Amino acid sequence: MSIENAQNDKAQIWEDYERHIGNTWTLKETAMTVEAIDLKTISKLLDVIGAERSEDNDRALLRVRDRAIVAVRTARELMASVDAAIIDYMTLNQCDLEISDTERLYVGTTRVTKSIDDQEILMAILEAGNGNMELLTTGAGGMLGSQPWKSGAVRALIGDAKFNKLFTTETKLDVKTGKPAKSVKVADSRFGPKD
Repeated sequence: MSIENAQNDKAQIWEDYERHIGNTWTLKETAMTVEAIDLKTISKLLDVIGAERSEDNDRALLRVRDRAIVAVRTARELMASVDAAIIDYMTLNQCDLEISDTERLYVGTTRVTKSIDDQEILMAILEAGNGNMELLTTGAGGMLGSQPWKSGAVRALIGDAKFNKLFTTETKLDVKTGKPAKSVKVADSRFGPKD
């Protein structure tokens, strides 16, 4: 393919894309309007941008990146709207939605568990683990996570009574209503009951 043909292809794809993202579509059932972003077109744009360094290619790559960021943000917003509609539907109908023989969606609250006293948690882990320092890692057998404690693993190791003295569990509240925030959860019977 000649450079001229590649430039013409790039211009046509951009033109088609700009025309395409200007269109919107509506879901009649929920009266939501969503900006339609074609990820295949974004991918095509990457294919026609040249590998050699140029101002045109720099700008084109930045535009493609911006479009991808908008697509991800739009997808997140759409997913939040879909989850809100599912929560309303399941709450109104007092039902769960079956995904498969083992999985279903249900409405649950979002809770966050936070440590109260890291020093005492550390001592409790070392006591219960007989001084095993490998427990103080973030790996599969460790007790550390980004919070830094893996609350479920620590609870299993030190027991509920000690855990409840060292951790607090809060239910996240909806900023608008002040009530517990609802979220769509997946329950899989292969891994125990839903909370």
